[in-house]
Amino acid sequence: DRPFLEARSLEAWLNIGALLTGTVEARKIAIVDPVLRLDVKADGTGNWSDVGRRSVALPFAPKDVMLDEVGVSGGRIEFTKQGVPQLSVELVEGEASAQSLSGPYKVSASYAFDGRPQDLKFSTSAPDAAGLFRIKSALRDLDRGTTYVLDGGVSGLGGSPVFDGTVV
Repeated sequence: DRPFLEARSLEAWLNIGALLTGTVEARKIAIVDPVLRLDVKADGTGNWSDVGRRSVALPFAPKDVMLDEVGVSGGRIEFTKQGVPQLSVELVEGEASAQSLSGPYKVSASYAFDGRPQDLKFSTSAPDAAGLFRIKSALRDLDRGTTYVLDGGVSGLGGSPVFDGTVV
C-alpha cells in the first residue's frame, strides 16, 4: 500500500548522445527528501528482490543504465519486518555511483541512527552468473568512536540474502 521509494524532488542530467543509442547515462542525479522502505517478508525475502534484475525484460526499458553521480539529501530509510516497523535511519546525505542497475556500486553517506551520527562507505562488485557479489564496507559510529568493517560475499539478494565473510 505504500511506495517502495518516494522523493520530494528528483533532477537528472542525462547524456543525450548515449540516450540515442538506447543507453541511459545519468551524469548527475539529485534526489531531495527520499524515503526508501525495505520490508522483509515472512519467507525471508525482501520487497527489493526484483530491483535491478537483468533477466526482467520490459519493452520500454533501456538496454543499459549508468549512474555517474547520484546525490541524496534529507533522506530516510525505513526497515520493517512483515510490515511491522523495526528501525529507521534519518538525515541521509551522500553520493553513489553505479555502472549499471545491477552494480557495481560505490556509496559514501552519512545519516543519524537513534539520534547518533554515522558514516558509511561501501563498494560492491557486479554480481557473477550465480548472483554472488563482493562487498567491502566501513561503518563509523562517530559518538562511540567505533568502526565496523565488512568484507566478503553476498548471495541470494533476490531471495533470502546470505553474507559470507568477515565482520570486524
